[in-house]
Amino acid sequence: MVIIGVLLAKAKPHLIDVNVLMAVQLLVEMARDTSNAMLRQALFQHVLFNFKIWSQSQFHIRIGEDLKPFISFA
Repeated sequence: MVIIGVLLAKAKPHLIDVNVLMAVQLLVEMARDTSNAMLRQALFQHVLFNFKIWSQSQFHIRIGEDLKPFISFA
């Protein structure tokens, strides 16, 4: 997860789009279903809560506006 986080942090801001957001969501869902706590912690630390990645992205990506049609609040 460290490598993914570093690569996302180095990516140009316009490349962090809804596809990246959906991929991160899928990773979070996968990690939530696994019993590997280290994998979950690494994903959260190095990707999901990495300020360098999300602070450079466009505003609608930061607030997850493009994901609302795909999220079920059940």
